[in-house]
Amino acid sequence: MAVRPVLLWSRDFAEWPLGEPAVLDSLGRWLRAPGRRLVFIGHDYAATARIFPRLERWRRDWAHRIDAWSPTLPVEDEAPSLLLAGPVGLQLLDGTHWRSRVVRQAALLRAQWEQTDACLQRCAPAWPVTTLGL
Repeated sequence: MAVRPVLLWSRDFAEWPLGEPAVLDSLGRWLRAPGRRLVFIGHDYAATARIFPRLERWRRDWAHRIDAWSPTLPVEDEAPSLLLAGPVGLQLLDGTHWRSRVVRQAALLRAQWEQTDACLQRCAPAWPVTTLGL
């Protein structure tokens, strides 16, 4: 059975604690296992890099296990703030007050995976680890 990636979808990830050393350490330990991937779907990676310089440095070591994508077409609504990890999902409803909804219902979780899969089909690679130039 293929392992599903952990997927984070947000405009600029500002509401997630991705700059915290403990979070990055846990993600690094999780990524060490074979077949694991971390997928970002974002819209403003320049803001993400400004907000999380520690994440920017950390992901260089894990570039072989991290994919970053950005939608090529305008998104109808505000980007969801969503984390999907196998049989569970977390939808952040209010990042200021840390209100969220845990999703375990199979039908709703399947719908969220299908929504992200559909979005990924209209995405292009983004947030390169290095920028090549002349």
